[in-house]
Amino acid sequence: MDAGVGNYTAKTFSKDRYTIWTMVSEYHNLPTIGNHTQRPGRQYEAKNVIYESDATKVKFELDLAGAYAKDAGLQQWRRRMTLDRKEGFLLAENFVFDQRVPTITLSLITPCRVDLSKAGIIQFLDISSGELRCQGTYDKDYWQAKVEDIPMNQPEDERVKDSWEKGLRRIILLHNNKEMTGEYSLKFY
Repeated sequence: MDAGVGNYTAKTFSKDRYTIWTMVSEYHNLPTIGNHTQRPGRQYEAKNVIYESDATKVKFELDLAGAYAKDAGLQQWRRRMTLDRKEGFLLAENFVFDQRVPTITLSLITPCRVDLSKAGIIQFLDISSGELRCQGTYDKDYWQAKVEDIPMNQPEDERVKDSWEKGLRRIILLHNNKEMTGEYSLKFY
C-alpha cells in the first residue's frame, strides 16, 4: 500500500523533497539494492511493462532496472505480480547484476499489525481486533525479516496520520547477497 502524501509545505516543493519519508522508495514496496533506491525523475522509469487481466487472474510485469542509477549495478530486475482471484497474490522477482551488490532489502508497508514469530511467515493482523487478515510466505533461508513502526511526528505528517490513525508499519526483508543473478518470490493469501 501507499501511505499517501503528507501536508504540503515549502519542503515538498524544494530540493529537499526526497528527504520526506512519503516521497522515498524505502517507504514504498520497492527493493533497495545495496544503498541504492529508486531515483526520482522521468529518466528513471521501469521498462518493458506487461499487463494482462481476465476473469480469474491479473498479471503485471516490468523491469525495474531503469529506475535505479547505473552505479547500482543492475542489468535487470524483472518484477512479476500475479493476482489469482481465488488463490492469492504472488510477487516473483529475478535479477541480474553486473557487479557485486552486498545486500537486497525489500520494504513492505502495511496498516496492519504484523506478527513475524513464525519464520517464513508474515501474519497481517487487524490493528484493533487482532484477527488474521492476510498471510504471506517468504523463504526464511533467504530473508531476514523485521518490522518497525513508521514514526509520523513531523508537521507534514498530519495528513498521513489522519488517513492512517492507527499508524503504519514497515516490514523489512534483508538478504545478504552473494549472487550476481537470483530470484525469489513472496506469496500472500
